[in-house]
Amino acid sequence: MSQIEILKNYILTEDLIKDVSDIDFLFPSYEYDSSKSLEELINNVIEWGFNNDKLEVFYTEHWGELLNSDNLTLIQRCKIEDTPYVTTFDLYRYNSKNKYYYSIESCGVYEDSFETGYYYTILENQDDDWVIKNFKNDCIDIHNCHGDIVEVASSKELDDIEFNIVVQIPKMTEKTQKLPKWFIKGGGVCYSHGEKVTNFLSNNSIYLTKVELSMYNYIRESQSIAYKTDDKKIIKNFNKAVGWFKKTNFEAYMVLLD
Repeated sequence: MSQIEILKNYILTEDLIKDVSDIDFLFPSYEYDSSKSLEELINNVIEWGFNNDKLEVFYTEHWGELLNSDNLTLIQRCKIEDTPYVTTFDLYRYNSKNKYYYSIESCGVYEDSFETGYYYTILENQDDDWVIKNFKNDCIDIHNCHGDIVEVASSKELDDIEFNIVVQIPKMTEKTQKLPKWFIKGGGVCYSHGEKVTNFLSNNSIYLTKVELSMYNYIRESQSIAYKTDDKKIIKNFNKAVGWFKKTNFEAYMVLLD
């Protein structure tokens, strides 16, 4: 399946464009035939946006949802350790027909060092090597308080900053994630969108899908009750919830619950 077809299917599945007002907002220069069905309009406008390099606003508006799709490629990760804190910066790439968009997702005490509300850079040609080189230099500057100790950084290998070349592996997406029957039958609250969640003890954050967020909030709300009650059903469901969350997203479990 082509990238544009993957994008179309994801938009329709996740209901990212709900009506024509979304099309007007995300693609203001697109002229559409209002007599066509919404699905036809979505397929047409995404194809038009891809071929005419007009997906910039769409990508920005739906960055959080797209993080859990197959439309983004994670090409470089940086981890900075400043005991007891850890900050991670993830460099992503996605594209339209002739443009390549590079964006950064950050978590931790230095997360505001990069402007993550917009693109790290936009290129007319894919040039991962050039972007990764600049990304690494920026990470080192952040680690060195923006250049205050550059000589130390250049004279030896830093032992508290780590770069990983990422080999992207298929991850469980919202499309494949499902809440267990006991959660739904028990009246668990199902959220319509995912969001970034912060562990206020460590100040580390991570993005959760809507399914993960539903279970995480269930765990947080039932935690104090489970520790105080002798009700076996409550304790059993709490333990099942923690087990489900750990199995579904181990990284999020380590950041938020471990």
